[in-house]
Amino acid sequence: MHKKILGLVAVAVSAMIGSASAALSLTFPSFGAADPIQDKFADVHYFTPGNNYQGSFFWLPTVQVLPSVPVLLGADTRHCTKQLRGLYYSDAWGQRLWPLDPQTLSGLTSLDASYSDVTMTGAFYTSCSNPSNSGSLELYSVYGQMKYTWKGKVFSISMGRRYDVTANATLSGGPLVSSVQYFNNQTPLGYIYDNISGI
Repeated sequence: MHKKILGLVAVAVSAMIGSASAALSLTFPSFGAADPIQDKFADVHYFTPGNNYQGSFFWLPTVQVLPSVPVLLGADTRHCTKQLRGLYYSDAWGQRLWPLDPQTLSGLTSLDASYSDVTMTGAFYTSCSNPSNSGSLELYSVYGQMKYTWKGKVFSISMGRRYDVTANATLSGGPLVSSVQYFNNQTPLGYIYDNISGI
């Protein structure tokens, strides 16, 4: 059965690792044989017709957040207790790395002063509960949105939303849906929305 893969997040090719880590010069946690660095990369392929854009995530260890943080979309809510950390890259956003959390932004700013001009809001969360479904746990689903402003341009990434595939758009009225999950509790897999590249 033929299937279109829309913004599928999968394990990235290990050939990217050397150049990316060398360019960053960041200090990452040590990874043992059971936790190799290539498992922290994930490729992104966009559905937007007529383009050849690609992207990538580099995932750092999650951070415990207590008390829980509410993620809201329309009338729908999740209460989440772990924040995702890492970096995002998209061809369509220019040749820059985009942090997914304040600590990573601080690290990038210490390497490149131009990051001090980046305004960032939002976050991605996992280990969530659904209050509208008797507080059922969604341990591996990812929800949230990141918004960036840099040099007068606005960029954003969303996870955990419904999509209009025909229009290559996200639906802002909710509900929250489990469109990204940790596959084998390790690799985020699913559909994202990038306001420049689409699904």
